[in-house]
Amino acid sequence: MSILDKIIDTREASELWGLSQDHIKRMCKSGEVIAKKIGNSWAIDATQPNPKKYRLEGLEDKKMYLKHVDTGAIKTMAEWTEIAVREHTEIFNDDESLKEDFESVKEYLKWAEQRGYFYNDLVECDKNGNKINYLED
Repeated sequence: MSILDKIIDTREASELWGLSQDHIKRMCKSGEVIAKKIGNSWAIDATQPNPKKYRLEGLEDKKMYLKHVDTGAIKTMAEWTEIAVREHTEIFNDDESLKEDFESVKEYLKWAEQRGYFYNDLVECDKNGNKINYLED
């Protein structure tokens, strides 16, 4: 494997990480991702972790919790997202009609998330499960 096999451009990074090319470019410029500008293009280290994952993990530091209205389970947004991705990937893999409708599991996951299927029956709460009402003083 050549070192050049470990370099991707903003288009490939966008597909790999599920972020827009413009967002990738901003992260390259700010140093959030390992990259080097060559002419008008960015050469990005493809071996680095997905920066989107770190953004989700950052929500835990802000103590953002969501409670499932039926089960009462309390988890962070990152934890619920991880569960939803895992469950919807299994659904995709088990359903042949979904494989006909979508070219890839990534395309299906994006579709499901955009329609709110990842966060059904969840309400924002504090770490003890108490619903947050932003209209109260």
